Amino acid sequence: MKLFPLAAVAAVAIALVVFVALGRPNAARSASPSRGDSITVTGVGEATVAPDQATFNFTVETTGATAREALAANASQTHDVLFALEKHGIRPADIQTQDVSTYSRAPDQSGFDARHDLVVLVRDLPEAGTIVDTAVASGADQVSGPTFSRSDKDALYRDALRAALAQARAKAQSLAEASHVALGSVTKVEEQTDSGYASFAGEQQMYSAAATAAKTPIAKGRQKTEATVNVTFAIA
Repeated sequence: MKLFPLAAVAAVAIALVVFVALGRPNAARSASPSRGDSITVTGVGEATVAPDQATFNFTVETTGATAREALAANASQTHDVLFALEKHGIRPADIQTQDVSTYSRAPDQSGFDARHDLVVLVRDLPEAGTIVDTAVASGADQVSGPTFSRSDKDALYRDALRAALAQARAKAQSLAEASHVALGSVTKVEEQTDSGYASFAGEQQMYSAAATAAKTPIAKGRQKTEATVNVTFAIA
């Protein structure tokens, strides 16, 4: 049997140690810093347009010696209002009864009162003033509104969401540049659902049956749809 020189054995042992140390590159890389940091920002977007429809509340009030008489008179007068509204282009589906009630009058007066509250959606906004005048002329004793809205509000909200995300990205980019890091992809988006439809104009106004002969003016102004998102970006 041949015997290896002691120096040769030592050299082989040293080579094995070097191979084990250098043959595991992953272990060497694990000492590098983590790149899992992120930037989270809030973006707010809006879409501003003029409203294209409005909701009004019309009330018919009547009196009678009994509750039945008051209610019968109210039914007749309410039918007149409904007929006039439909004649002026309001769809039956856009008219809804909100409340019907009868009640005794104050103790120092005899008889009963009856009340019928209607909610009416006016889709042809330029005709809103005419609709108000028509309702009053045909028997509505009280009118309140308008409450303006948009028929395409869902699409406008999506536009506002896109604007909010764009603002969030711009803010995150500024923060990344100031921090001397590169902005990566979006890792998380949260919509703040408390944002809603805000009106610049269209505060409620009150009208009475003693309205003048002139057409009631309705100033529609402009409205904005707002959206807010929280966005997290990875740091590349």
